[in-house]
Amino acid sequence: LALGIAGVVAWRVRDALAAKQLAEPLGRMGLGRDPGAVAGAATAAVAGLLALGLALQGFRWFRSRPAAGPARPERFVPARVDFLGGLITSNGALLRWTLDHRIAACFLAILFWGSCAVPNTLMEMASFMQGDNNARIDLEVRLEDDFTLAEASDQMAFYEDWFEARRDELGFEHLGTRFDETSGRVSLYWDSQQDGEEMAALRKRLQDEVPRRAGHRVLLRGEDENVERNRNLVAFTLRGPRYEKLIELAERAVPLLEAVPGLSSVSTGLETAPEQVEVVFDQDLAERMGVTPEIAFNNIAWALRGWQLPRYQEPGREVPLILEYDSEEIAGLDTLREMQVFTGESAVPLATVADIEFSKGQTEIVRRNGQATITLTGRVDDPTRLLPVTQAGLGILRSMDLPRGYDVGEEDTQMFRQQEEMREIMKALVFSIVLVYLVMGILLESWSLPVVVLWTVPFAVTGALWTLFLTGTTMDSVGWIGVIILVGVVVNNGIVLIDRIHTLHQAGVPRREAVLQGSANRVRPIVMTALTTVCGLLPMALSEPPSEGIDYRALATCVAGGLAISTFFTLWVIPLWYTIVLDLADAVTASIRWALGPLARRMGRAPGRDAAGPVEA
Repeated sequence: LALGIAGVVAWRVRDALAAKQLAEPLGRMGLGRDPGAVAGAATAAVAGLLALGLALQGFRWFRSRPAAGPARPERFVPARVDFLGGLITSNGALLRWTLDHRIAACFLAILFWGSCAVPNTLMEMASFMQGDNNARIDLEVRLEDDFTLAEASDQMAFYEDWFEARRDELGFEHLGTRFDETSGRVSLYWDSQQDGEEMAALRKRLQDEVPRRAGHRVLLRGEDENVERNRNLVAFTLRGPRYEKLIELAERAVPLLEAVPGLSSVSTGLETAPEQVEVVFDQDLAERMGVTPEIAFNNIAWALRGWQLPRYQEPGREVPLILEYDSEEIAGLDTLREMQVFTGESAVPLATVADIEFSKGQTEIVRRNGQATITLTGRVDDPTRLLPVTQAGLGILRSMDLPRGYDVGEEDTQMFRQQEEMREIMKALVFSIVLVYLVMGILLESWSLPVVVLWTVPFAVTGALWTLFLTGTTMDSVGWIGVIILVGVVVNNGIVLIDRIHTLHQAGVPRREAVLQGSANRVRPIVMTALTTVCGLLPMALSEPPSEGIDYRALATCVAGGLAISTFFTLWVIPLWYTIVLDLADAVTASIRWALGPLARRMGRAPGRDAAGPVEA
């Protein structure tokens, strides 16, 4: 045990040193120390002291062992050599030892229960979203604005030829290219899903090795990627009163975020935004001339799109009528500048009260609580480090010199969403336990027996976490849903076992014999139902993650591992807690009777005195 804890500590220290190396660039940027690193160092120190104490005490026990070995058993093979028979015999022997050493058995059970802190601290966590498609890699190329379609084709052919020359080295089967005048995408396809770690390494390699031509920006992401459903993407939000200022701040933040370790391909989304004509009004001059933005907008819309007149109706059809300038009158910007804006009393040229500029702009501006927002997205190299990368990115944005009225929004970050998800899941977990307790209390007609059965839940959760940790499965919100399902599944075995033991005890069988006999009678059905359920979940737990959709491996691993571990503790710990709860119930009942004894005796003598009084009189 001491060596095992020491190994875990060494593993934790190694990860901490690696995280420290990754955090050095953040330290140079003036960010504070990560509180998680401090907590991890404290945990490693406490675990190291525990390992040292166990080693010293174990050495002491080892030296005080008897010189003679144990007595040779009469036979090495049990009388029944079949699987279930051996389980029944072994479980009976374990229960006899448990009933004779209840304090030691309780200590061992609680020790295992507390060990869930180890996998909960060290295992990988991910958010409730799907991962990358491991059968495809998309490389997006942002071009300059003045390319024609033929020139864009020549530019994209350079990247297509570069990948074709490395087809055997990279191992992809198919290659596709799409482009327009402003951007293009090269897609590499595999016929089947590839290993996730290998694809992540290949993406990082391509990000570093793909050549960049002058005027091009290369991003390792596809146009169809959605930050709402992909845990490999992270989003940061800036908000403030003016959208134009937000664009300026977002462009300043891009190189700062790309310096965060583990974060790449940061984009504001404006690279592919269309060019728009921007009319900037001189508010004072426009107000003096009676021109408002609404009047100017209506005049510009009429000049560019025309004006819809009432439809001309005749029998059998309707003819739409549109009043508009001819193509020569709206041929260029000069026409727009000299366009007359009618104020109702006079006409003012648009160029007199406004400047006409070109700029990139989104097709929509999102406002929340009266503030405009702009979202920056980036790719996370390791989705299991989504939260640390998000925290580092938020720290970078907060360290920027933001003007008054502008700040960083956290409502759209995966960290905020995952915290909200976990709060909802914890509420659902508590509610499910309460419902299970109420149903068992009604059916068993007892308040204490459901408490005994519910002791299977902590061991099931601990078993689920250890199974995830040992198998290297990433825990996500779907896995926590599996934990909630586990609450309703594992209590079934406890109900079957406790019902049999309690029935024998009420029939007059001594408690110890009722525990041993009832457990022996229920080993076979409990083990058989658990094995069939675990075997049914194995294909889902061992399957490859889907390219699109939700990954259910964590759910299947949680239910299968938790059920397997809880089955052992159901057959061992539940009979132990049954005897303890009965002893506590008897002690509480005796205490209540002792406390209410004098009152009951006084109440019992009171009627006699009242009745005897008149007779004696």
